[in-house]
Amino acid sequence: MKKFNKTISIEVEVDTVAEQLLSVMSADSKHRELIVESIIATAMNSSSLNHIFNALNGHRPSVNFELGEYVICDYKRWKDSSRVPIGRCLICDIDEYTSYLTVSYEVFDSEGKMSIESKSVPMSSCSKIPLIVAL
Repeated sequence: MKKFNKTISIEVEVDTVAEQLLSVMSADSKHRELIVESIIATAMNSSSLNHIFNALNGHRPSVNFELGEYVICDYKRWKDSSRVPIGRCLICDIDEYTSYLTVSYEVFDSEGKMSIESKSVPMSSCSKIPLIVAL
């Protein structure tokens, strides 16, 4: 089938998400309304309410990366007195709910001594390393 490569946005009232969350809890569950209110309020403050909505509807966030994969990262780090892109790095952890990756990368000091540093970076700052095929 043809790929449309377009996205749409859907607006959902927070009360609808709260009611949906309440409906999956046992009716005899003690303090269920207070629990739902706490979960929804916390999610609203952390901008993660969409993850709760997606989970209630059986949708898991899709991640285009794998643990142990090398990627190119445009996220800036400090080197001497300037900020430079991280560059080639290794994915050590994937947090699909915050859209962040923990990456490790090589850093060289002024004497050429290498060390490994790790940083949490947005997935959007990373891209796959193109595969080059020789014919």
